Amino acid sequence: MPGQGDITESFGLEQLRQSLGGAMDVTLRSQGGLGQMLLQRPFVLHSRHTARVLVLTPDGCPAAVLICSPALQPDHVERAVARTRQAKEVLGPELGKPVLQPLTAGRHEGLSYALWPYRFPLSDRRGLWRLQRYWLRPHLFRWLRQTTRRTLQTPSSSGMENDFAVPLQALVDGREVNARIREQAKEVLERLRAGTWKPVHVFEHNDLWKGNILLNAPMPRCLLSRPADGLFSIIDWRGAKANGHGFYDLVRLAQSLQASRGQLADEVEAHGRILGCSLADVRGHLLASLGHLRLNLEGFPVERFMALAASCGRTLDLVLEETD
Repeated sequence: MPGQGDITESFGLEQLRQSLGGAMDVTLRSQGGLGQMLLQRPFVLHSRHTARVLVLTPDGCPAAVLICSPALQPDHVERAVARTRQAKEVLGPELGKPVLQPLTAGRHEGLSYALWPYRFPLSDRRGLWRLQRYWLRPHLFRWLRQTTRRTLQTPSSSGMENDFAVPLQALVDGREVNARIREQAKEVLERLRAGTWKPVHVFEHNDLWKGNILLNAPMPRCLLSRPADGLFSIIDWRGAKANGHGFYDLVRLAQSLQASRGQLADEVEAHGRILGCSLADVRGHLLASLGHLRLNLEGFPVERFMALAASCGRTLDLVLEETD
């Protein structure tokens, strides 16, 4: 990378336009070509965060979002693109509709980048967000149930060890893990070792929350869309796993969409039937997923992870206690 320290906004945008402007103009030709480029998240040389550029058409309409890898992780976006394409392949043409695909991808100054079609973020305005989540919730829950059913598979003996026993042991051994989660993980691990609990694999996004869900049309036009047209897009598949665990995506989605305890309980029961597990074994899937995340933080602060784990654990505990 040229220069030292932060890359200034003008330098970053100028370089990007010179290097990628021609290709982006061709890619966006159906929308009128390349217009203004607005830096939403700056280039910082010694950073783990991606740079984000909003790309407009000549008439000022959002057309795409350009994401560039940080210098410390030059392959970051490239890996994300690969995982996104894998997700689309695993889920198939119908369930894979929400998996937003890049318009183009490549390298710039040694850093991987991708140009993504623009979609509409969910609102932070209280009233509008209430309407959006009320409208979206059944569609997202239905899509997640169908995804779980389609991708269900029995793990091999090595998969049972690497994807369930090892992550659970990581929680048991984690000094920073709170006592309740450690004790629950220990109990689940004992059930796994004894053969009392026989878990299964499902496809898992691993970060399914409001920030990674986009609308395919602006409000209020999206309210008139038909499910067959594709109502929403899901982004950031970098942590997705074909050999994932059940319930973590569900709990995170329910928290983010502010689902009621009863709504989440209904979904937990539905997913339990799909996975063929009793309510007693639901917690095992969630804890195995949390253990996997603990082993693959990739710069995510441990303190924030533990707060997330505790929150997910409390949410599920309340549902299971009420269901019992």
